[in-house]
Amino acid sequence: IGTSLHVGLREIRRVAGVRGTILIDAQGMVIAADLPENLPEDLVGALVTTISRTVSEYAGTLTLGEFEEGICNTAQGTLHLHKVSQMLMAVFAEPEAKVGLLQRAIHAFAEQANQALH
Repeated sequence: IGTSLHVGLREIRRVAGVRGTILIDAQGMVIAADLPENLPEDLVGALVTTISRTVSEYAGTLTLGEFEEGICNTAQGTLHLHKVSQMLMAVFAEPEAKVGLLQRAIHAFAEQANQALH
């Protein structure tokens, strides 16, 4: 399963404008990653976990239900977060990345990963 997760993340990275991808467990431990050298996996895992927990907490407070996916836009690009089974995937992309293509690749990966894990 680990190899197929790495292959799947590399496929997402092939979408034009994607800088990197990471898959972490609920505690923030890195399961698989395809990140640029300047982004340390452990630091990215901790950051993504913190963002997810914060959003999840407030989503519950606002009675929006459980967090499933989200996009954070910044001046330098976007961060796409998506739950995959009991894990969380993050994709870092350039501002000009085609969101539709990227979302399709993310959802395809999530579906394949969910099938492999169950």
